[in-house]
Formats: sequence, structure tokens, C-alpha cells
Amino acid sequence: SGGEEGARHGPSLMAGGTVDLFASVAPALNAIAAKHDGFPCCSHFGPGGTGHFVKMVHNGIEYAIMQLIGEAYVLMRDGAGLSSTQIATVFDAWNAGPLNSYLFAITAAVLRVDDDLAAGALIDRILDQAREKGTGQWTVRLALEFGVPVPTITEAVSARHISRYGEDRARAKDLLPAPELANLDDGSGFIDELEQALIAAVLISYAQGLHLITAAKPEGDGWVASAELAARTWRAGCVIRAEFLEKIIAAFVHTPDLANLMLAPELEADWQTAIPGLRSTLCGAIVRGIPVPALASAIAYYDGFRSTRLWSSLIQAQRDCFGAHTYERTDRPGIFHTEWLKK
Repeated sequence: SGGEEGARHGPSLMAGGTVDLFASVAPALNAIAAKHDGFPCCSHFGPGGTGHFVKMVHNGIEYAIMQLIGEAYVLMRDGAGLSSTQIATVFDAWNAGPLNSYLFAITAAVLRVDDDLAAGALIDRILDQAREKGTGQWTVRLALEFGVPVPTITEAVSARHISRYGEDRARAKDLLPAPELANLDDGSGFIDELEQALIAAVLISYAQGLHLITAAKPEGDGWVASAELAARTWRAGCVIRAEFLEKIIAAFVHTPDLANLMLAPELEADWQTAIPGLRSTLCGAIVRGIPVPALASAIAYYDGFRSTRLWSSLIQAQRDCFGAHTYERTDRPGIFHTEWLKK
């Protein structure tokens, strides 16, 4: 990972293959890899295509973070009426804090580029339809196969798909009623709340991707991929390198068998501070009709993960009612079926 910059100055390398094969090429790979505090961001994750799998998950997280950044941009542009230059200044400020990362840095730079073919910012002339290479879809497909929820990554992929229906969106603008409310006012702390919303949602995006890496591990075939190893490998040279990774690594070092980053005690203070901002930001977006699918999925994942009783008992009852799919009880072992519509 690392794109053109990584190819020229050092990428993050996620390798697969036999131990002996990796050992034979490791000196060359370590030499070209990006360095973090002098250590090469190059790791062996296991046999076969394991390295490709970890890179695919990296790209899924990348999709999610890019979508979150895009939603923050639209909230500031359409919700608060800020110019591209003003939004760039906000991203610069965020990049100087907990959100320090490659993607936030380049976003600020991109927003400041003037169009050399017309007046104004180049960002305002780019067709509002996002393309993809397919790695986000692969991540979602494999997550579905493994039964691992990655809703923020999923919404990021779907958001690119809906963006391609530009003509339909233009027609729908005049057909579907929208609310008319005053702009979001930073006098109410909108920008600060949005920063907290992004802190929460970006952490949740990492949690979802790393959970997939953890859950996909097969038994006894030399797979050494782990959330900690992936996070270490992503600290330099790659697109999702970020200050957050140090905290993520510390969480997995403290609890090596941590199943999901959401369960890390090290993040409790972050949730206490950031989740209220995410909730408030979503309220402001929804009542103004501004689409924020990735942000919304992040809070749904957070609330779903912390809920001890969901809607699943009703779904099981419905399944048993129409298809005799049976259910389990909370008070005794066994598999049960009920004639729900018996007269």
C-alpha cells in the first residue's frame, strides 16, 4: 500500500507465502519498505494469499475513512456554507490533533488546489461520481461469508454506487421533498462536535476491519495475521497510516486475545468524549436532509455492540412462524418450534 508516493519512497508491504520463501526475500522487501522509527513496515502474515487478504481489509478501512471524510466535507459545505478554503483550514486543524493521518492531510491539500481551466477551486469542477477498483466490495463479500459485521465499510461501498446515479439524483431533487432549515452554526460548537464524530467513526472503522482479520483466522495452517501485526504494518507508507494506530497497537499488546477493538479498555475515554459528538452531528445532518450513511452506520454499530438485548428474538420468532426454522430459549437448552398461528 502507498500509491505512487509509496512506490517511490517506500510502501507498506503485507506479504503472504511460506516462511522460507518470505525469509529469502525479506532483506529486499525490508530495504524498500517504509520505515516507522527505523523499523520497516513489512510483515509476513501467513501462507498463500494471506498478505493480499490483509491488504484487501486495509482497502476496506480506507473506503470507510474516505467516506467519513467526504461526509464531513458535505456537512461543512452544504450544512454550514463553508468554502473549500475554509474547510481545508478545518482539516488542517484536525490533522494537528487526534485525527492526524495521511488522508486528513491530503484532504486539506486537495481542497486548496485551484482549477487551472476555470475560476475557483478544482474540487468544485470534479464530477460527483466516485469510482472503485473493487477491493471494498471484496471486503464486504468476505465479511458476509465470515458473518462479521462491517457496516461502515459496507455503507462506504454503497455510497460510491449511489453516487453513480447522477442523472437520477438530479431528477429526484425536484421530486423528493427536503427539509429547509438554517445552516449549522459553529457558535453551537458544530465543528468541534464533527471532529468528535470523526474520531469515533474512524476508530469504529478500524475496529470493523481488524475484527475481520481476527475472525478470519483458520486453525493450524501457519496463519500469523493479527490485528496488532496489521496495525504495526500500517504505521508508515500506506494510505490509512494514522496516529490512532499507536493506541490500537497498545490495546492489542495489553490484551493479545482481544476479539474486537470495541472491547478495549484503552478506548473507554475516547468513547466517552467522542460518541456524544457523533450523536449530535447525526441529528444535525438528518433533520437537514444531508446524507451521512457512514457516520450513521458507525453509531448503529456502536449501539448494537453495546446492547445486551437486540431485536433478534422477534426475528427468530418470525422465522419460526413462517418457515418453522425453530429457535432457542434463554431459560433451558434445546431447539424449539411453536405453532404460532394455531387457531
